[in-house]
Amino acid sequence: MAVDYKRALAAYKIGAEGGNAPCQHQLGYMLSEEGYGCGVDYKQALVWYEMAAAQEFPLALLYLGTMAYFGKG
Repeated sequence: MAVDYKRALAAYKIGAEGGNAPCQHQLGYMLSEEGYGCGVDYKQALVWYEMAAAQEFPLALLYLGTMAYFGKG
């Protein structure tokens, strides 16, 4: 079964805009790793990771550190 990345992106965006930290993190991940369904956009990914990190979501904190380490965003 194929993953519908565009549909997943739309669903995560709704949750992320509503303040849901896991959705913010996942949206950042989709934008930063392989560009699943949207293309790679490190600057936008950073915005979503920062929003999730502000809520102390552990994975977002990790990915912010990883992006900083590798100079992305």
